[in-house]
Amino acid sequence: SQKGMRKFHIDTIHRLGRLLVTNRRAKALFFPPSSSPVVGPGLSNLEKLNTLIRII
Repeated sequence: SQKGMRKFHIDTIHRLGRLLVTNRRAKALFFPPSSSPVVGPGLSNLEKLNTLIRII
């Protein structure tokens, strides 16, 4: 159902938020340190999300 999907997305975003706070790898994916080369050729946010979901 739509409602179930929506809850899933909200839960996932909350989990990602906590992960970004605690997981350096995840954080580096979204906010690469300015000194390091960007991860891959500028990943889109959707690709970043998919990568994060694999990390979790």
